[in-house]
Amino acid sequence: MAGLSQVLNIAKNAILTHQMSIQVAGHNVANVDTPGYTRQSLQIDPALAYPSSIGPIGNGVTAELIKRSYDSFATQRIMQEEANLNNLTAQNQSIRMVEAAFNEVPGLALNDLMNQFWQAWQNLADNPEVLPARQTVVQQAELVANQLNTMNAEIVRTRNDIGVNLKSALDEANGLIRQLSDLNVQIAAAESDKAKANDMRDQRDVVLKQLSGLIDINYFETNSGMYTVLLPTGHALVENTEHWPLDWENDSLQWVGTRRSTLGEIVDVKTNIGSGAEIGGKIGGWLEIYNRLD
Repeated sequence: MAGLSQVLNIAKNAILTHQMSIQVAGHNVANVDTPGYTRQSLQIDPALAYPSSIGPIGNGVTAELIKRSYDSFATQRIMQEEANLNNLTAQNQSIRMVEAAFNEVPGLALNDLMNQFWQAWQNLADNPEVLPARQTVVQQAELVANQLNTMNAEIVRTRNDIGVNLKSALDEANGLIRQLSDLNVQIAAAESDKAKANDMRDQRDVVLKQLSGLIDINYFETNSGMYTVLLPTGHALVENTEHWPLDWENDSLQWVGTRRSTLGEIVDVKTNIGSGAEIGGKIGGWLEIYNRLD
């Protein structure tokens, strides 16, 4: 009877393991088009053997855990390149906006107007007593001044547009930072030694990739399964369940920390992080051109 019970137990484990394999495969198929989804697989190990007089007797298989097909090194490299690409793309888009201000009508381009202006002065030098020559100099000077004012207004408008992009990107970045902190809490609460919150981990990596497109970051996973996200300067954006926002002030990106004042109040402490492309991502690219147009 003991032998029959053992055989039935082996068969039961095999059926359960097979059912779990089918469920994991079905989950993979259902999420084939889900952004950021990482393929999962069922890890199967030999079940604990029965002792006997002739040695341990096999007891079939058992499902140990569901794991992700995940390469942390490759993921980090992809995120770094994403930050570099977005940085250069943002600079390129901004420069194209500036170039539009210099896309002038032939004959009224600044170079043409300056040539006409100096030619008017040459004519006046040759004929200082002629009134039309004097009037021509004044008219050409007005044309040059008007063109310069028009170009300056276009550059100011372009700088303001880039500023709007910067503000929007910072709001998005701070929202993603909060999401990462929240996901840290949810993942740590849902996991045990063997049960991993694979789908939430995929979601967290998607959020992290979006953040890396906005600003250059580094990150690592702690023993609790939480991410610590750092700026290249070492300032933490996310650490366990805490997070710290970013701000933009005095044409510089700032990390916003806190401290306790002498009166015991919690006050913000802002630290300059950078003011150009070294910040990385879209924010660094836009900030680089924004400050050059000042």
